[in-house]
Amino acid sequence: MHDLSLIKQRISCVDVAQRCGLPIQRSGDRCVSPLRAGATNKSSFTVTDDFYYDFGSGSGGDCIDLLAELNTAATVVLPSGNSPLSPE
Repeated sequence: MHDLSLIKQRISCVDVAQRCGLPIQRSGDRCVSPLRAGATNKSSFTVTDDFYYDFGSGSGGDCIDLLAELNTAATVVLPSGNSPLSPE
């Protein structure tokens, strides 16, 4: 069993966003929300090391919440072979 606090210490929201193919380069970057179909505002979704926040829906959370949201969002398709938690 994995210790969630250890996972949160080792993997940032920026890491998860990058591994899932979002155009996030560093903490504080913003992009169109990948969680809402039809989102067009390029600053509606922000990612920092410790959390993400979607201004359109009001949702946010830590790296585990982000991964769960991205995996269930109908608008996100992970590139083949990319697993957000696999070692590089």
